[in-house]
Amino acid sequence: MKAKIYKPAKNTMQSGRGKTQKWLLEYNTPISRSPESLMGWTSADSTMGQVRLRFDSLDDAKAYADKEGLAYIISPDQDRKIKPRNYVDNFKYEPPAGEKKEEPKEEKTKKAPAKKKPSAKDKDADKPAPKKAATKKSPAKKTAAKKTPAKKATKDKE
Repeated sequence: MKAKIYKPAKNTMQSGRGKTQKWLLEYNTPISRSPESLMGWTSADSTMGQVRLRFDSLDDAKAYADKEGLAYIISPDQDRKIKPRNYVDNFKYEPPAGEKKEEPKEEKTKKAPAKKKPSAKDKDADKPAPKKAATKKSPAKKTAAKKTPAKKATKDKE
């Protein structure tokens, strides 16, 4: 019998990496399936296709296969590739696949205009304006809405 030893990949439906740390040994047996005569369900002659043995290390899985006299194939472990990224990269603009990426145009450097000597008017403009004397203003009168007493319902006594 042949066996396959491998480390399972991460489940794509979940973010965790559970059940990916151990090595699995599965039997590679051709399974003949046929419909059962009584109920018509699909059945198989052997249950070896359902057996999955878990091992903590690759060496343990190899030792078990050698002890049982199994020919085995080892699939290499798929290392996790992490691209280091900054948080800012989540918000960067990336053009769609068909568009060309625009490269920034080089700007021509312009010389700054020569500075003029400040005149007397400019000197006065830089100074803050003198403060004027503050005058007291009377507070605005608040007009309160006159409350009218609610009319009481009176019953005429007859």
